[in-house]
Amino acid sequence: RIGTTENGGGEIWFECLSCAQRRMFEMAPATMEERQQVFAALESGQEPTCPRHTKQVQLRRRGRELVCPECGVPFQEPGTG
Repeated sequence: RIGTTENGGGEIWFECLSCAQRRMFEMAPATMEERQQVFAALESGQEPTCPRHTKQVQLRRRGRELVCPECGVPFQEPGTG
């Protein structure tokens, strides 16, 4: 399961299919540089991708934010959060 934390970071949950043990990993909130990179791509007409992945992961719009579907980190416009 992928989610977003209250502090603006992401959370990734893994669960063992044989014993149901769970483990959660937290991702740090987006830096100002990462947010600027995402919105610069958007302003230039490109599809914004998550700057935290080596492969291209397209961000999805959730309200006024763009969120990575693979790490849960939201990217707000610089100056709005």
